[in-house]
Amino acid sequence: MNENNRYIVYLADDDADDQYLVRSAFNKLEKQPELLFFNNGLELVEHLEANKLNKENNMQAIVLLDLNMPTLNGKDTLQRIKSSQTLKNLPVVIYSTSESNYDVQEAYQLGANAFITKPERFMDMVTVIKRLYEFWFETVELV
Repeated sequence: MNENNRYIVYLADDDADDQYLVRSAFNKLEKQPELLFFNNGLELVEHLEANKLNKENNMQAIVLLDLNMPTLNGKDTLQRIKSSQTLKNLPVVIYSTSESNYDVQEAYQLGANAFITKPERFMDMVTVIKRLYEFWFETVELV
């Protein structure tokens, strides 16, 4: 892990309670990324397109994306990100209450890098968030 890097997690989820729980789970970590929250996929995509992310700026990021949102749902948001020349390498993790095999398969077909079903218990969420952080920001090399 490069201590000079800025780590950012973008969360698109229209549920204020879920946003609060994710923030609280990240607050339990020793090292915390910057968290940016969006209420729908359109807000997220517009922000990402307006703000360039790259390693030269020491910025590394992932997206946590809920499937069920107004305006631009998670699947349509995922398609827009993965079809964009400037955003397509940004890791997108679907973070949804869905346990549907159809949703999982479709998300991967659309280019999702991972699919996580939201845990029901907060301490399980903390564990998932910790593993997510460790994997994406401490283990793998991001583009």
